[in-house]
Amino acid sequence: SDVENLWQSADKIEAFRDKPLTTLFDIMVVSLPHFRHRKIEFDGDIASIRARLLNEQPPNGESLLRPEYSKFVQIPTFAELAGVLWSSTGGDAELNVPARADLVASYRCDMAFEKHNFDATKQLVRWVSIVDSGQIIPGFGKKATQLLTETLEGYDADTQSCVSAPVRTARRNTLSAMLQEGLKMLFNKQIK
Repeated sequence: SDVENLWQSADKIEAFRDKPLTTLFDIMVVSLPHFRHRKIEFDGDIASIRARLLNEQPPNGESLLRPEYSKFVQIPTFAELAGVLWSSTGGDAELNVPARADLVASYRCDMAFEKHNFDATKQLVRWVSIVDSGQIIPGFGKKATQLLTETLEGYDADTQSCVSAPVRTARRNTLSAMLQEGLKMLFNKQIK
């Protein structure tokens, strides 16, 4: 099946490399009715799944938390166990998922970068066609400075909510370097 193929291709530690998926996980697929059009049936099915998860008296008697998987932890030792688990997973670089704020900042900065790079590139293409036709661009220095300034100010305005995110500065520097390179190329074409 597709799930087994995915499991086989997944990176695993040596201890689990040859173990089939079913020895480590119980996978169950449930079909739920549409949550708006069949609200009563949906709520009933969710209640049934909740009962199976919370080990209450599930309607069919089958709990999702089977006794062979349960390890009872005494209340006095829970904090210590939680601390050990947290520190052992917190140090694993593979488990370090970026915070939501970092993901949002990255998305916003990427969108602003694409928008302002696209707009600046359109202007550069117009200028390249003028230069390639044998003409020069009058007042090129002022126009180039204005394009660079407006592009970076526009990027800064669109990413103001991400001011503390390192990705903002990195994308701004990339945008600035790309635009400066294009302007330098146009300048050199005109002085030949």
